[in-house]
Amino acid sequence: MRRMFRLLCCVGVLAACGGSETDEDFEQESDPGTRLASVKLADGQAVTFYEVPDYGIVTVVKGPRGTPMPDAAAFDGMPIPDIYRKLSGGQEPPAALVEAARRVPSALAQTPVREAMAPEGKAQTSLGPSGDGVSQLAVPDTAWWSANFCQGLNTEYDELWCPLGVYSWAHTGWGPVQKYYQACATTGEATGSLWMDKWASGAWQRLQTATLPKWWWTCVWGVGAAQYRSGLDATANALFVARYRYAIPNIIGSAGDLPADRSYPNFADNIQGITHNSTHWFLTRNTTNFWKDEATNGIIAKQAMTAINDDPPERFHMPTPWYNAGFRHYGDLVHVNGYLYIAMDGPSQGGAVGVFNTSMQYIGYASLPNWSGGVAFLAYNPRDGLFYAATNAFGATSLRGYSIGLSGNTVTVTHKRTLTLSSSIPVGAWIQGGKISARGNLYISVGGGGQTSGIYMVDVVNGFVQTYYYVPYGSSDEFEGLDLWDLDADQRIGARGQIHMQKINIDLPGFADDYWLSHYRVDDPSKL
Repeated sequence: MRRMFRLLCCVGVLAACGGSETDEDFEQESDPGTRLASVKLADGQAVTFYEVPDYGIVTVVKGPRGTPMPDAAAFDGMPIPDIYRKLSGGQEPPAALVEAARRVPSALAQTPVREAMAPEGKAQTSLGPSGDGVSQLAVPDTAWWSANFCQGLNTEYDELWCPLGVYSWAHTGWGPVQKYYQACATTGEATGSLWMDKWASGAWQRLQTATLPKWWWTCVWGVGAAQYRSGLDATANALFVARYRYAIPNIIGSAGDLPADRSYPNFADNIQGITHNSTHWFLTRNTTNFWKDEATNGIIAKQAMTAINDDPPERFHMPTPWYNAGFRHYGDLVHVNGYLYIAMDGPSQGGAVGVFNTSMQYIGYASLPNWSGGVAFLAYNPRDGLFYAATNAFGATSLRGYSIGLSGNTVTVTHKRTLTLSSSIPVGAWIQGGKISARGNLYISVGGGGQTSGIYMVDVVNGFVQTYYYVPYGSSDEFEGLDLWDLDADQRIGARGQIHMQKINIDLPGFADDYWLSHYRVDDPSKL
């Protein structure tokens, strides 16, 4: 499948952006792609779009000495033509750019098959000259370079290579598959070229070569699950960095069901969510008016980790203040540092979060700002400290990130960011549950009402939807909450796998729903 290589950058003050540039404004790069359009920014940075045959659009950003790396957040999930409009202050993109963007297929892969990987290669750099052979006035500012281009490890990036002692060249190695890759370089009193390759069809294929005049920097990006490598070749006195995020691992199959076709005597119907700490499972469900298909109250339960097949002994209805405020429905929940954060909503309310501690004492609740309608889940991202909820009710699927604070019994929620996914979950599909891994990967369960069913896997940094794993289900089935836990490593409960998704078979009133917790194994748990 072809992959889209999207721009993931912007200028800090968009109102100060310059207009579009003509072909004469920038030197033509030496690369395998066709130059489509360029935009020059207020501080002298330039953004240029190329179409690479069979791969999509590659973006190159350049800037003169001392100018900052443009910020990425304002363009996350935005189509290429819209990025051009925003960068250029509202100008319409050239027809060539619009047509190239249309030729790029969705980067979403269903049950992907990755080709054989290139043998692992090691990173290498040239040695600097000995003695006093290089004037320090001719060397790029390493402090500025490090502060502006060598940050983000374990927040935005899984790996970062920033050698500061380069004299003339630096070439990365290659290894595990990445989903996001960035390479940047800067020159001093020298010229150079920055290049990036992708492993495809058993060979390295050049995606871009960007030329560097004296005292300039440049960056190139790749988005899509693949092996990448990059490098800098300069006449002297240059600096280089490569930063990337690992690809989300493939689900390779089912690891069985436990519980399987189970009906808990006192916690049977309309199970909604699941999370855990080191000793217990925590589950949510709703009582309902079956004939009106509406929730009437939320219930949370606590279950010993090794008693997953047993009826949860501790069960608590929605606290009276929450019920009196109009909330009736619990969704999926997440455990963070001794507290349980429950997604909830009601017919007269929008989305909200309700908070318990793990001793099952309720703390308080707060509404989600800038949210309307039901909320299926809240997922915590340990990399940025935000809680995320997803909706596809209004067209393109969006994520909204919130900071949630606790002070005594007071819960405060602040909206921090909104992110549009690169591939939308179809309108009408039932978003059910979600969790975010330690690496910042979001796993979303969908399924019910005869609509799309399975698991979507999303990069929370930029909204890139890498993979959709299809899971079939019956006409009376619904998928519900989802949890992440490496049970191949922790074998105390008898289940296996790393991704765990709830399924219920809905029965008529008077008959208990049947419940499954289905377990799925990935090909590389360390990259979960």
